[in-house]
Amino acid sequence: MFWSSYFTSLAAGLVILSPAEWRVHKTLLHAAKKDRKFYNRASSHAHHDIHHAAFMGPEHYYRDVTNEQETIHFSPGDVVAILGIGAGLGFAGHKAYDIAAGHPGLNPGDAGAAAGLLTAAAIGYLGYEVSHHYMHVIGERRLAINRALGDLLQDRRDGKLRFTKPLLDDICNAVEEYVDAKVRPVRYEPTLEDRFNEQVARNREMGNGIKQVGFSTLMEDLASQTLDRERALRREMTSGQRVRYWFDRKVQRRFRGSDTWVGRYFRHIDNHHFLHHCSYTKNLNVFITWADSAFGTKLDSSKEALDTWQKKHLLCPNSPDVEPFRES
Repeated sequence: MFWSSYFTSLAAGLVILSPAEWRVHKTLLHAAKKDRKFYNRASSHAHHDIHHAAFMGPEHYYRDVTNEQETIHFSPGDVVAILGIGAGLGFAGHKAYDIAAGHPGLNPGDAGAAAGLLTAAAIGYLGYEVSHHYMHVIGERRLAINRALGDLLQDRRDGKLRFTKPLLDDICNAVEEYVDAKVRPVRYEPTLEDRFNEQVARNREMGNGIKQVGFSTLMEDLASQTLDRERALRREMTSGQRVRYWFDRKVQRRFRGSDTWVGRYFRHIDNHHFLHHCSYTKNLNVFITWADSAFGTKLDSSKEALDTWQKKHLLCPNSPDVEPFRES
């Protein structure tokens, strides 16, 4: 009875993960100030008022993600509440079914149902935390590469340079592969140069001053700078830090650019979440995204859609430094 109840409850929990995450993100993390209660006041303030208001502007998305350690993770109390609610709902649901069937006493199935929904809640929580964390870790590295790219194209950071996220991501992936796999020279899809030149031309139409630099030369300079920065970073590490960093980079590489289902899915949720930073009432799911489609809050986050010249979705690769939002 325990295991049958466990797997039934687990399956039900996995089905409701996406709408549950959608609801938590909408009502817990993005509650209006007048609707905040004691149980979500701190988390809503941190996520809505700080995380989403860090620098005010989707063009600064990669600069925004550098504040992730302060504002994206659930507190220990929130984690206990999430897991406790999952276990409690599993137990209560099974007990209600037993009572309706004329079996009011406690039995192993109660514990199995509680454990099954607890497992589903843990999967949802860990999926949210890990995927969201690596979106921001990878984003922080992309910020450094984007800044170097912008500095190679402009004499000063005026905050006006614009490119699409898929273009910048593909440039960063090629550079990161150069650093991780020691591939020489930098390898990239042939169409990347055409996409880059087209967007450079658009910047010039907007009056943004850009140097005349060949794309292959630009990529080699960018990769060389990134590799030098990586070597300097590793020289500062202890042996233990190098081991942890090596593992972390393996995970990043699997998520960032691999053609496995893991890599493809991560890129899907990364782009999905990017549009949430452009409009916090849309694309509320982070880990499993189908509830946004079901509840009418989904924006098209496909690579094809984001690689078109939509001004509200363009990024500034070398935006000037500003002080992020902080409480007074």
